[in-house]
Amino acid sequence: MTPRDQLASLLAAYSPRLLDASGRGSGWNSIWLLTYCGRPHILKVYGRRRARLREALTHLTQLAGGLSGYTAPARHATEARCLRLWREAGFDCPALEEAPAGCPPLPAPFLLMEYLPGPSLAAALADSTADPAGQDILFRRFLATLCRRHAVALERREPALIQEHPGLDHCLVSGERLAVFDLETAYTSKAVVADAISGEIAGLIRSLFRVLPPAQARHFMERLAADYPDRARLASVERDLFDNPSPFRRILHAIDRRLLRKKGRFDKYAAARLLGATLRGEQKKGRGFSSAPL
Repeated sequence: MTPRDQLASLLAAYSPRLLDASGRGSGWNSIWLLTYCGRPHILKVYGRRRARLREALTHLTQLAGGLSGYTAPARHATEARCLRLWREAGFDCPALEEAPAGCPPLPAPFLLMEYLPGPSLAAALADSTADPAGQDILFRRFLATLCRRHAVALERREPALIQEHPGLDHCLVSGERLAVFDLETAYTSKAVVADAISGEIAGLIRSLFRVLPPAQARHFMERLAADYPDRARLASVERDLFDNPSPFRRILHAIDRRLLRKKGRFDKYAAARLLGATLRGEQKKGRGFSSAPL
C-alpha cells in the first residue's frame, strides 16, 4: 500500500480528497481536503522529499545559509511557527485548526488548516474575463500589504515575516482576504532582513513573468514599480542583490548568480535588474522589459 493509500484509509471518515502530492522521497508529502464538523479543512502532511543522504546534506546546507531546516519535522515546525507569527503580526494566512476528536494518529508530521475557497492571486490576475481596473485594485491591495509586512519585519528584525519562496500562486484571493501560504521554509538570521525583503520583491517580479501572459506581466511589473508604497525600499532591491553592503552577502549573491545563470532562466537577479531599469525609466528607451525572457 502506498503512503497515499495509507493516508486515504486512515482518513476515510473525513471524506478525504487528494489535492496535491509528491512521489519523491518518502511519498508522504501531500495536501488533502477533509470534511468534519460540517465544513472543509486542509490537511498538509510532511514527508522526506529526497533520498536520505541528499536530504541530510540539503538540511545542513540550509541551516548554514541562514534558512530553517529541510527535513519533514523541521518544515512542519517552521510552518506552524510562521502561520502563528504572521497572524499575530496582523498578516493574513490560513489559520491552524484542531484535529477532530477521534482522529487517528498519522505516520508523518501534519498540520490542519482552515480551507479558503477562491483562486490564487496568479489566477485572479490572469483571468481574461475579469475587469482590468478591478485587477489593478486587487494588485495594489496586495502591494500595500506586502509593504506593510516589510516595514514590520524591519522594525522587529523578524526574518520569518519574509516569504522565502514568494509567488503570486502562493497567495489566495478568498472574498476580501489575501492569504499567503507555503511558509514551510523561513529565514532565520536577523542580519538578513533587508536583503531578504529585496529577494522577496525580486522573486515576486520573477513570478509575474512566470505565471502571467507577457503583456499582463509587463503591465503588473509597471504597477509594482509605481504602486509599492516604499520608494526607497524598492530602489534598494537591485543594489542589495548585486552590490550588497555586506561583503559576505555580496559573495553569496555572486555565487548564487553564477549557479542560476547556468540554468538559463529568468531568475530573481534578472528581475532585480529589470526593476532597476524600470525605476530609472530605461524601458522607455527600448531597454528594460524588452530584455526579459518570457
